[in-house]
Amino acid sequence: MKSPKSTGVVAIVAVLVVGSFLVASCLLTVGEADAQQSRTCVMNPIQQSICIYQAILADVAKTYTLRGGGGISSIVQNSTTTFTVQIAQEGRKDLLNYTVKIGSGGKVEIVDKTQSAQTY
Repeated sequence: MKSPKSTGVVAIVAVLVVGSFLVASCLLTVGEADAQQSRTCVMNPIQQSICIYQAILADVAKTYTLRGGGGISSIVQNSTTTFTVQIAQEGRKDLLNYTVKIGSGGKVEIVDKTQSAQTY
């Protein structure tokens, strides 16, 4: 029979392992964001929005090269298929305008993207 002390240590280690797995499974890399889109985007409007945001954030991570400034200040849905990402920079906001489409299988596709700036 194990001592109560060793049983407690085993239980703590098990909780830490499971907790680490849960945290790691929630953190998405750019590739994982792309991979998750097609699994849940056909469910409901909230899940579709999440998939679209993941696709947009993956694109920003891949293509937006100006890493200074204040980061992403907002993502706004302008219509069913158009979104604007605002990125704060010194004295201006960079505006990334996306048009997206959700395919029949739930995969998000960015069909158009334009960039502009708004000065303060």
